[in-house]
Amino acid sequence: MSEQTTFLLVDDDVSILSLMKRVLDMKFPGSRILSAETGDEGLELARNNDPDVMVLDINLPGGINGFEVCKLLKGDPATSHIPVVMVSGDRIESASRAYGLELGADGYLYKPYSLEEFVAQMRVMLRIKQTEDLLRSQKDRLEKAFNLQTEELKQSKEALEHKVDELENILRKQTEEMIRADRLASAGIMSAGLAHEVNNPNTFISSNLQTFKMFWNELEEVCNSLSVGLTEEQRQKIMFIKEEMPSLVKGIEEGSQRISAIVNGMKSYTAESSEKQRRIDMAQVIESACRLVGNQLKPSVTIKVDLPAAMPPVLGSEQLLIQTFVNLFLNAANALKENLKIGLITVTGEHTDEEIKITVADNGPGINQEHINELFSPFFTTRRDAGGSGLGLFVSHGIIKGHNGRIDVTSSSDGARFTIVLPRLTEE
Repeated sequence: MSEQTTFLLVDDDVSILSLMKRVLDMKFPGSRILSAETGDEGLELARNNDPDVMVLDINLPGGINGFEVCKLLKGDPATSHIPVVMVSGDRIESASRAYGLELGADGYLYKPYSLEEFVAQMRVMLRIKQTEDLLRSQKDRLEKAFNLQTEELKQSKEALEHKVDELENILRKQTEEMIRADRLASAGIMSAGLAHEVNNPNTFISSNLQTFKMFWNELEEVCNSLSVGLTEEQRQKIMFIKEEMPSLVKGIEEGSQRISAIVNGMKSYTAESSEKQRRIDMAQVIESACRLVGNQLKPSVTIKVDLPAAMPPVLGSEQLLIQTFVNLFLNAANALKENLKIGLITVTGEHTDEEIKITVADNGPGINQEHINELFSPFFTTRRDAGGSGLGLFVSHGIIKGHNGRIDVTSSSDGARFTIVLPRLTEE
């Protein structure tokens, strides 16, 4: 509301106009009072002066009546915010009153009305106007904040995506250098160096991503508060951003996690795991690995687990063992992609007094016998065109070796079998 309150009075009775002016001068000193005797004049004054309150008689001579004036005002975004009090010469029928309210009237007065009622109605309308002005101001401020933060988030997202691209390029270049080197002789040293080079910028991505997610959660609250009073197009834009942003953030997060998993796997081949070794239930390890790869398997591929009821525990790192079985499951699933029959991966187990054995078998085409001796070499893969890195089995071999175990491989035309052998934990 402006510093000087403006009233617009529209009535064809000059004496009533004069009385209303005197009352307003007395109760609202310093206010500006405009008046008109026809609907056309009142509509023009409203459009040109933006009054704080409009008192509008329903029955007006000449062109348009009060109902029509109200409809035109409320239908125009430039004047729809003006509070309108409609005045009737008698107690109009409820249907007519409802019609006025549907057109957007904010209040009603019935002639003859008392001066107290008139003044009270004006105060109510001014409060409505003041509240709407405040809400409009807050909405404008929130829109500016929203646009600013949206731009900042967009820039942050682009920076993160650029960083991911840089890391992928670093990883690819380092990988190519490692392939050209003596892979078996220098795998440990070069893996450690690559892990260090990749892990530092990836830590930057992971840390900033958490800040990014916090900013987005705050911005989502701003989006929700902006929904009232926006056009449908604006609401659709906000809804689109709210729906798309989580998946974009998730994609960046998953990319960072994939890089971290590769780095940790390479570290596990050349150094002891930072996770303290403890008693591990292998049934839980298998269950976790199955859950992790579940959404990556084709519908035609099934994992069937058939372990002994009382599988002895082992001593080791749960996360590294889970990673090993995830690699074996994905390796089997990739072999089944080219197999026309229903894919089946079976997990079976057995144990002796000294060790446990868990076998992962598939009904795929099997492994070429010429390749078996190279399976655990770094960067060996038969799926390079499909994006294979040749690190999965190499890393798994290093993990199991670090647990004082081994991986045995056999293959036939009925499929491949990977058997992990680990020393069982002797209960004290």
